[in-house]
Amino acid sequence: MILSMDLEGNVWTANPACLQVLGFSPEEMIGTNIVGYLAAGERERAGAMFGQILAGADYVTGEFKHVRKDGSQIDVDVVAHPILEDGRPVGLEGVARDVSERNALRDALAHQALHDALTGLPNRTLFHDRLAQALARAERLSSPVAVMLLDLDDFKLINDTRGHGVGDQVLVAVARRLEQELRRSESVARLGGDEFAFTVEEIKGELELAALAGRILSVVTEPVTVVDGLVHVAASLGIALTEPGEDTGALLRHADIAMYHAKADHRGHFAFYDPKAHEFPHANDAQRLAA
Repeated sequence: MILSMDLEGNVWTANPACLQVLGFSPEEMIGTNIVGYLAAGERERAGAMFGQILAGADYVTGEFKHVRKDGSQIDVDVVAHPILEDGRPVGLEGVARDVSERNALRDALAHQALHDALTGLPNRTLFHDRLAQALARAERLSSPVAVMLLDLDDFKLINDTRGHGVGDQVLVAVARRLEQELRRSESVARLGGDEFAFTVEEIKGELELAALAGRILSVVTEPVTVVDGLVHVAASLGIALTEPGEDTGALLRHADIAMYHAKADHRGHFAFYDPKAHEFPHANDAQRLAA
């Protein structure tokens, strides 16, 4: 696409490719201002491009969102150079190409690299990154962060007796339930297999975490409706709170220890990690909660 305009942005010429891509006729486009074809928020960047031309730049480049006649938007990669008269810029000519498909593919590949293909949740890599950010915020605010690690009990039995297709339906259902139960600020991820993790920030105390863990287990373990009936789900959950100087790997390991303790002692429960004790007490013990 080739487009020329004066230094005010008023269109002088537009080649057939430009007219075809944007969907306008020559009569509709010639004499109008280029601002009318830019998506909201792009005008300042376009003004900076004009400024560089006026300052004597030989050429400038940029990527903009353009609006087509039907209202749809496309990503356009532009290379613009000045139109000179007696050595002074009187306008500019832009050569552009539609890069929407390229950008969509780039975004899709980036999403695939950081998200679980089955559930759409963040994967282990993205979870580690978000947990690191949460730990940095916690350090600035002097506020603890908790990691909860949830593992479905006897999930292999579901796959073996009902088939992997049903197992996948259960995993997707659990993912959606976790998303709905947790606040947007709490990052939920599928770490692999039947293991899910999530962060909890701005914690008021262990009782708050205990109540949240109880709600999560209650929601997750409701029967899942699948194509051939119901699947009964059980889960165990481990909770670890940040300690000074702790990194993401250590926090996840501690949550993993607590989760396996809960699973080994009494499935369907949750436990807190306690670095000072050989045993990790159940957070959903009735006497503890009553206290």
